[in-house]
Amino acid sequence: MRKKTICLLIITLIALSIFPLVPNTKALTGPTVALAPATYQVSQLQQTFTLSVTISNVQSLWSWTVEIAWDPTVLSLVGTPQTGGFLEQAGTAQFLATPAYKGATGAETINDVSYSTTGASGSGVLATIKFQVNAEHQRPFNSATLHLKVQIRATQATAPQ
Repeated sequence: MRKKTICLLIITLIALSIFPLVPNTKALTGPTVALAPATYQVSQLQQTFTLSVTISNVQSLWSWTVEIAWDPTVLSLVGTPQTGGFLEQAGTAQFLATPAYKGATGAETINDVSYSTTGASGSGVLATIKFQVNAEHQRPFNSATLHLKVQIRATQATAPQ
């Protein structure tokens, strides 16, 4: 019995002595992309409203792509999407918005690529998109009722050597 107790004590001491060597890790949350405002109430036909594609909690963002689709019988795009300026905080960037496919209505692909040696970090607006309401809609507009689908492909990288 005494040998078992001593063995158990030695194993416990060894385990406790190596515990401080285990690196301290923190839970990291990845980048979050959202539409703002989250909900928009429209009071009349032909009314326009602007949505922002936002990003938060990102580190060293070099490029991103957002694909957005909506019901063209309810909404129409006014003009072209505009840069929100987030990626440009790191330096020169190329912003491009195009129909998702040739002849598309109700779908848009937006890209932004940085030419700087450092990526953008933090939170901000990636792009703004202006819509006009073409048909009556009984519920407040949000990402589900607008039929908006946002996908982001963010490239986070270290500076080239």
